[in-house]
Amino acid sequence: MYKEASRVLKKGGLLMVGFMNPWIYMYNADIVWDKPDEELFLKFPLPFNSKELEEEGKITINPEYGYEFSHTLETQIRGQLKNGLAMIDFYESCDKRHRLSRYGNDYIATLSIKL
Repeated sequence: MYKEASRVLKKGGLLMVGFMNPWIYMYNADIVWDKPDEELFLKFPLPFNSKELEEEGKITINPEYGYEFSHTLETQIRGQLKNGLAMIDFYESCDKRHRLSRYGNDYIATLSIKL
C-alpha cells in the first residue's frame, strides 16, 4: 500500500493515514464491547485477519460489519519510511466507549511527506 502511495505522490506531497492500534485486535471484540463484566484475556495473535479466523471456524463475522484486518506497527510505520516517506507528525486517540481505552489509545494517525 505505501509503495503505491509513494509512487503516485509528488515530491512534497502529504499522506495522512489513520488505523487502529494493533493491540486492540488481540482481544475478543464481543467481550470488549458487549460483555463488560467478563474478564479480558489475550485471544488473537497479530496480525489479525478475521476472514482467516472465520474460515478456521474460530469466529463468526456479522455481515453488517464485514471483515477486519490489522497490521503490526512495524508494517504501518516502517512501510511508510521504507517507501520514500518521512513521518512529520503522529497522533493517538482514545475511544472511551469501551474498557480497553483505560489501558491505552485505540487509534493512531500519521502524517508523512514524500521525499
